[in-house]
Amino acid sequence: MRKFVKWTAAETERLLAATSQYTQHKSPPHSIDTPHTYWVDVAAKVGTRSHIQCRQKFLNSLRPHQMHGRWTPQHDLDLLDAVRLHGTRQWSRIAQLAFEGRRTADQCRQRYERLRDRDGRLLSYGLVWQNWEVVRFDEAIRRNVHVGSQGWDRMAAHVGSRSPLQCRQRYYQLEQHRRPSRED
Repeated sequence: MRKFVKWTAAETERLLAATSQYTQHKSPPHSIDTPHTYWVDVAAKVGTRSHIQCRQKFLNSLRPHQMHGRWTPQHDLDLLDAVRLHGTRQWSRIAQLAFEGRRTADQCRQRYERLRDRDGRLLSYGLVWQNWEVVRFDEAIRRNVHVGSQGWDRMAAHVGSRSPLQCRQRYYQLEQHRRPSRED
């Protein structure tokens, strides 16, 4: 197994400089289909990384207009629609078609995995909790199902349509609203 070496600020600066320099003369690197020779030239300018590492670093974290952070419920729906059309093997295509390249293939694949429970069933992650889910959640709270080492797993099993992480997040969000605010 290869050892992961974090990119330094200097390497990142050289990568950005090289991509902007070559963008002026060649096609932009924003596409997944950018020619192999482009990244070989960029890697030569960076000096300490391979063309594969340069391509991955740029496309996965430095690309302009790339979305980072929270997924909205609409993004979740767009992802699920794209997966229904293209299946679970074409993540680059899904990222390009559903998000116009603003999300990476890895982001799409990881988000889709989070939308499923341990048995592979689709969860309603990120969407509004349904009334029946709230009733079952509140019932489980009253019974203290969430207490103990496997509490959130039991809570998720009791609710039936949510992951342990979703149950925990909802619990702490509700707790925040229940606590009186401290006024200084």
